Amino acid sequence: ACGTNPVISLAVTKVIPTTPSILTFTSSNVCMYTQSAFASLGLRDTFRTTQIPNATGYIWEVPAGSITQRLNDTTITIVFPDTITLSTSDPRYVKVYSLSSCDTSLAKAVTLTRTVAATPGTIYNSFTAGATTGPAAVTAVCSIVGGAGTTYKIRKVASAITYDWSVKSGANMIVTHENTEGGINDTAITVQYLSGFLTDSIFVRSVNGCGVSTAKGIKVSATAPAAPASITITSLGTSVCGRPRYRYTAPAVLPAATATAGAATGYQWSFFGNLGTLFVADSGSLSSRIVTGYFNSTAARAAGDSVKLRYASTCGFGAYKVAALTNVATSSAVPAAPATVTATLVSDVCGARVYRYTAAALTAGSSTAAAATGYTWSLPTGSAVATSATLDSGVLSGAGARFIRLKYTNNGVAATGDSVRVRYTSACGVGNNKALKLSNLAKVCLLGAPSNAKGINSTEVTNAEIYPNPNNGNFNLHFETGIIGEQNVVMEIKDINGKSVDHFKTKVINGKIDVFYKRGKLKNGVYFIGLNYGNNTDYKKIVVIQ
Repeated sequence: ACGTNPVISLAVTKVIPTTPSILTFTSSNVCMYTQSAFASLGLRDTFRTTQIPNATGYIWEVPAGSITQRLNDTTITIVFPDTITLSTSDPRYVKVYSLSSCDTSLAKAVTLTRTVAATPGTIYNSFTAGATTGPAAVTAVCSIVGGAGTTYKIRKVASAITYDWSVKSGANMIVTHENTEGGINDTAITVQYLSGFLTDSIFVRSVNGCGVSTAKGIKVSATAPAAPASITITSLGTSVCGRPRYRYTAPAVLPAATATAGAATGYQWSFFGNLGTLFVADSGSLSSRIVTGYFNSTAARAAGDSVKLRYASTCGFGAYKVAALTNVATSSAVPAAPATVTATLVSDVCGARVYRYTAAALTAGSSTAAAATGYTWSLPTGSAVATSATLDSGVLSGAGARFIRLKYTNNGVAATGDSVRVRYTSACGVGNNKALKLSNLAKVCLLGAPSNAKGINSTEVTNAEIYPNPNNGNFNLHFETGIIGEQNVVMEIKDINGKSVDHFKTKVINGKIDVFYKRGKLKNGVYFIGLNYGNNTDYKKIVVIQ
C-alpha cells in the first residue's frame, strides 16, 4: 500500500587460478634420485614453484610409486621408484597445479628423463687445474714396485652419482680411495704395488640409480724390457798365446720405460757352450755395456757356443739377445818368417851411406800359427862393412818396427854372409829370421868423405840425395850440410875428366839445399855435382841417359 522498495544488485564472478609459470628442479633424470640412490647416498630431487596470486593451494602430481615429501605448498622432494620406465610412447612427468575455491589451474609440467650412467673417460695420473686432460696413467710400474704408489683419476661423469673401482686380481696391490669410497667424488684412487707384483688390470664404472656403466680399464704390469736390438762382436787378435781376444758391445742407449715395459737400468752378459765356459773378461765386466776378454782355447766355434745379452731393470731381467760366437781356429805355433825384406839406398854419401829396410806386413793368426804382433831386427854381422852399420832411424823391435834405416861408415863392398835379419814376434814367442844379403857396393870417394860428427857451421855435406839417378839431365837435388842460417853457395857440375860443365848459385837454408835442376847442359855420361863453399867441395856422382 505504501509502494515498492528499490532493487539492490550484486555482481558475482568466478576467478580461475593462474597456471604456475615456474617449476625448478635439480635434475630431470630420474636415475639420479631413485630409491636405491636414496638408500646409499640419501639423494632426493627437489621441485619448486612460485606463489600465484589468489591461489589457495597447490596440487602436485608425480609418477606412481614415487615417495614425496612436502616441504611447503610450493616445494616438494621426490624419490623415484627403481622400476620407473620411460619411453616416447609412455612419458612421465612431475606436474603442479594452483587451486582456488572455484577451480584448479592448468598444470606446469616437467618431462622426466631416464639416462643410465655413461662409461667413464680416460684414466689419467693427475689433472692440471682447468685442464680437461693430464699426464697419462702409469701402466709400466717397474720403477715404483715397493714404493709409495701412483694415482689413477677420471673426470666426473654427468649422469653418475658414484663410481665403482675394481682390480682384476689385486695380488700384491694396495688400493686406497682419495675421497669417500662410493661417494659422488670417488673419482681417484692410489695404488701401491708390492714386491712380487707382475700384472693386473684396473677398472672403473659409473653408477646411478638405473644401473652401472660398462667398465673403463687399463692394464698395469711390471714387465722387464724387451731383448736388446743387437750385439756387436769385434775380433782383437790374440793377447796370450792360443787365446783369441774379442770385444762385445751392447747398444749405447738403455731403453726408457714404455706403456708396456719398465726402463732398463743395466746389462747382463752370459757365455754358453764349451767355448763360453772358457771366456775370461779382462776389461769391463759381465754387467757393463762393453766387455772385452779372451778364450782359453784355440778351437773354432761349435754349435751352441754363443754370447747372450739382456737388460736389467727394477722388474728383473728382460729377454735375451743371442749371437753365435765368431771364434775361428787358431794356433799356438810361432809365426813363420816374414815373406820378404827389401832394401832401398836412400843416401850414398861417402862414410854415411844409408839404406832403408822394409819387412813384410804383420801376419794374422791362423789355424797353423799365432798372429804376428811385432818385429825384431838384428844388425848385420860379419865383414867390416856389416859391422860398420848403425841404426839411423826407426826402432829395432816392436809393432812399429816394420821400417828401419841403417847407416854404413865403411864404403867397401859387402862380403858373402853379410846380411840384415828380421823376424816376427807373437804372443806365442819369436818366429824364424828372414835374412837379406847386404847389397853394398864399393864406393870410390873423389874427395874426402864427410865426417860423421860435424861442428857448427861445417861446410861438409852430411847427407846428399839425387833422384832420379840415373836421369835424363833433369833431377832433384837434396844436400844437408852443417851450414847454419841462410847462406849463398855455388853448385858445380864436372864431367868424368874433372872439367867444369856448369855451375849455378843457390841458397843453403838451415843447413839444407833443395833444387830441381833443369838447365839442358848435360849430355849422356857420368858427372859429379858438388857444393863449393869456403875451401871445401863435396861431390856426388850422377849418370845422365837421354
